[in-house]
Amino acid sequence: RAILGPRLGKYTPSPRKLSPFHRSKAFKAPQSARRPKSKPFKPPRRVLKPLSAVKKAQKKIKTTLGLEASFAYSGKLKLREFFRPSRQSLQTTQHSPADSVTSENAALFTFQTHGKRLGSSEAWQELLVWSEDPIGCTKEWVANHYRWIVWKLASYHRKFGVKMKDSSLRFSFSSVISQLKLRYRKEVLNAKRSAIKKFLEGDDSPSRYMVLCVSKMCGESDSKTIEVTDGWYAIECEVDDFLWKCVQDGKIYPGLKLRIFGAVLVNNSGPVAPLENTTTKLKINVNSTRRAPWDARLGNQARPAFRVSISSLKPYGGVLPMLRVRVVKQYPIMTYERKNEGRGYRRNQNAEFEARIRFEKAYKRRVADFIQKNEKSFASPEELKQGLEKYIQESDSLHRKTSSYFKVEIEDFGRTSRAVLVIWVRHQDIRDSFRPGNVVELFGVGVRQLTARGPELTTNRLFAFKILQKGQSINHKFTTLGELAVLQPGDNFDVVGVVVAVGDKQHMGSSTRRVIFVADASHEILGISMVENDECKFLTRVPSPGQLLVIENLKYAGFTKSLKVHNADTAKETLMTTKPRPGKQWSFLEWFQETDTGKVIMSEKMGKALKILHG
Repeated sequence: RAILGPRLGKYTPSPRKLSPFHRSKAFKAPQSARRPKSKPFKPPRRVLKPLSAVKKAQKKIKTTLGLEASFAYSGKLKLREFFRPSRQSLQTTQHSPADSVTSENAALFTFQTHGKRLGSSEAWQELLVWSEDPIGCTKEWVANHYRWIVWKLASYHRKFGVKMKDSSLRFSFSSVISQLKLRYRKEVLNAKRSAIKKFLEGDDSPSRYMVLCVSKMCGESDSKTIEVTDGWYAIECEVDDFLWKCVQDGKIYPGLKLRIFGAVLVNNSGPVAPLENTTTKLKINVNSTRRAPWDARLGNQARPAFRVSISSLKPYGGVLPMLRVRVVKQYPIMTYERKNEGRGYRRNQNAEFEARIRFEKAYKRRVADFIQKNEKSFASPEELKQGLEKYIQESDSLHRKTSSYFKVEIEDFGRTSRAVLVIWVRHQDIRDSFRPGNVVELFGVGVRQLTARGPELTTNRLFAFKILQKGQSINHKFTTLGELAVLQPGDNFDVVGVVVAVGDKQHMGSSTRRVIFVADASHEILGISMVENDECKFLTRVPSPGQLLVIENLKYAGFTKSLKVHNADTAKETLMTTKPRPGKQWSFLEWFQETDTGKVIMSEKMGKALKILHG
């Protein structure tokens, strides 16, 4: 092809037969005409320029092409890099018209240029001549953006006056016009919208992670409302009691940037343009709101959420953005049953097993009664079957509405604050993700209440998590009776001991109470108050003296000096078993059973426990 030139049409071979000479020797094209062998594609090496060369190129573009090119290219720069050195050394002491500009009077501000007063109306006329678009470039649109541009440039001038003297962002009417042109190209011609405009027009969610700037305090003591802006448009924002207290204390003020997550729209009647909105407001809460750095970029953020600490959480303060925690302890699975009258029952595994058996017996009894009473009313077995299915479907008492959950104790990763997280089970593998030692990021978690162990967190339908690190298996640590003296009332602990005495069952209304005394190799005795009812069942059989008892998740109840006995109470998460894990050796059990000293101490503790029970 290289010799004969480009192919003009479809190639068809000649019907002429080749001679034996030509068949024996194949034709070889010259080296220059041969097709090179195909090789895998390799992208060209990209040589990165040093940072100093990049900054020189940026500076050259800004100085030669003016403000618009500077803004188009400065998307890669941060304000902290653009304005150097620090703010304190750049503040000017000379009086300037920018000193009196606020977000409320910025729309009425006028520039003194060549003996003329130039404001929002003059900016609209100049932009209208430049764009020749009376539909997209309206007077209201120009007045809105004029307000935010003037306020921004005035704020830059107040903080960076010396630096702004020779900058394209200086406080002048020409800079305002240049930025108005840039916004017109971005919003009208390129159809790019800001964060507030997106969710007001119904094309985005207000719960996304975004940074907004406080522009005005417009609320009274009853409304608790402020105004926030993304630099392009503004919206009124309702705050909760905790944030309103920060407003009254001066911790939230105009010009402060806020990181917001999980916001919702209130009084929303449907999609509306930002300049036509009069009723729709934004609502934020304290747990999902934090201060942002002064150079943070306004609008939607690339990251899904920002991290908060457990120690800063408030009860009923909204959904949390993100927690990075380490799992400390995992509790057994519980079952929650919802009744039609609005009540709910939380049962442990043993109580749920008995409740399921009672329900199945009642279910079979009612089905049998229905068949016995209505068997003659139906003409055929098929009609009887259809009638029974309809009866079961319409009868609420023949259905159980249950869901499972479990608790885990977590601590803030890298910190010491702890909390309890209630996780509703959606699939069986979720418990494996929250094994002790795992480092997990949590999203969509709410704060229910404050407890002695820290805030109690709960998941919802938006809950998501990400495993950052799987920890090594942690050996279960049991507390000896000699170590109970350092515990405080209400602390959770696990213990293993030998039963020395068992009290009689005492009836207390719908519950029963039984006291079990256990001992170990130390010289202490622990009295466990075991309360059982329809929601809590611990043991199917009463343990006998001398039997090993493993108990987890007990609550310490103090020490009785007169009897010299430690006390503990059971909870719904308590686990009791007389069959420990296989392979676990309890040396003190053999010591009690085989050595003479252990037998003597065992008998003494049994006598002491029986004296307490009957004395």
